[in-house]
Amino acid sequence: MRFDSSLVTNDSWCNGNTTVFGTVIQGSSPCESTKLKLNKMSKTKFNGFEKYFIQTALKNAIEEAEQDIKRLVSEGKRPIYAEGYFTMVGVGIIDKVNDMTLKKYQD
Repeated sequence: MRFDSSLVTNDSWCNGNTTVFGTVIQGSSPCESTKLKLNKMSKTKFNGFEKYFIQTALKNAIEEAEQDIKRLVSEGKRPIYAEGYFTMVGVGIIDKVNDMTLKKYQD
C-alpha cells in the first residue's frame, strides 16, 4: 500500500453551507474558513506514532524479503542476497529510527 500525498492538503476549507445552496450555516466551526492544521511535530525527530509506523513497515518489509530469499533458495536458485541479510540490515535501520525518535518515545 502506498501513501498518497495528494490526500494531504494545506488549503482552506469551509465547514458549513454557502450561499450557492440558498442558506448560510456556519456548521460546527463558526469562522469564515479554516486552515488544515498539521500536527505540531518535530521537524528533526520522530514522535511515537511515526516511530511505530516506520518500524512496523520495516519489520514487514524485512520479513517479506527474507521469505522471498528462502523461497528462491528452496527453488534451487541462487539469490544475490544471503538468508539473514535483510534482517541484519533492517535491525540497523530500526535502531537508527529509534535514535532519530524523541527521547520519551525511544526503546
